[in-house]
Amino acid sequence: MNSTIILLDKYRVSCSLKSDNACAVSLGIGRAAVSKWRNGTGHPEADSIERMCKATGEPIAKWLPLIEAERARTPEAKKVWLRMAHIASAITLLLAMNLHSSKAYASTEIGSHNPETVYIMSNYAKLLRWLGTALAWLFSIDTDGTHGAHSQPPALAL
Repeated sequence: MNSTIILLDKYRVSCSLKSDNACAVSLGIGRAAVSKWRNGTGHPEADSIERMCKATGEPIAKWLPLIEAERARTPEAKKVWLRMAHIASAITLLLAMNLHSSKAYASTEIGSHNPETVYIMSNYAKLLRWLGTALAWLFSIDTDGTHGAHSQPPALAL
């Protein structure tokens, strides 16, 4: 199942729509466009992707590059969009971990000093450093899809 159909199905469920025609009306597009998405001969434009993401609470940074990768006409273009999807996912995870880590740190200053909390925070710090290294590795992909001298992704050791 491709990303377009997955997002469209999430949109239908989220908006309690009964048919693809109802989805098309809700998105302000023709029903033929949605039909093309379903049979793989077309893909939604960025504004439709954004509307579906807003309605479902899904991050557009995840879906836009995935759908654009499916739309790509060359393998090289597909690699670029997939790399963007990976980078967006890593950044989202990094931000979420950082936010959670900040809340955990604030709770230790306000509440008791639990050694288990300090241990967990230490692992978060290691994870955040690893994510930064992983992002640097992702950004180092050459145009041919290889990492040049950086052939292996960074290993995570907690």
